[in-house]
Amino acid sequence: MCKFKGYKEYLSFSSVILLLWLIASFTIHMFGVSKDAIGEFLPVFCPFRLLTGISCPGCGMTRAFLALAEFDVSLAIKLNPFSVPLFLYFVASAVKLRIPLSRDIRDIKFYLSVVLIVVIIFWWLLTRVLSA
Repeated sequence: MCKFKGYKEYLSFSSVILLLWLIASFTIHMFGVSKDAIGEFLPVFCPFRLLTGISCPGCGMTRAFLALAEFDVSLAIKLNPFSVPLFLYFVASAVKLRIPLSRDIRDIKFYLSVVLIVVIIFWWLLTRVLSA
């Protein structure tokens, strides 16, 4: 039996997200389906929003990715300002950019990730929680 070796290396979470985005983009452009029509049938996935009524930092991300499928970057940023950087991260992760990193750069990458998480939480508190 012939098995494809190394398939797990290419089948990552980012690859699945990118594949779903490509399917949505293809559907929108080839069949003339609007992102609003697709968005109507999507349930609210956020358990935090269902329980509290307050949007979490990820709320609007699905609609933002659908806006990106229509190449509407400004709407995507309005729906969730972190959607474009996250989409670029998914693309880079799916492509599996192999850049050898030194120990110092890996540490910087870790600290930048922590800073980004703090910025997202601070933005969320200011725009979604305190304004509600």
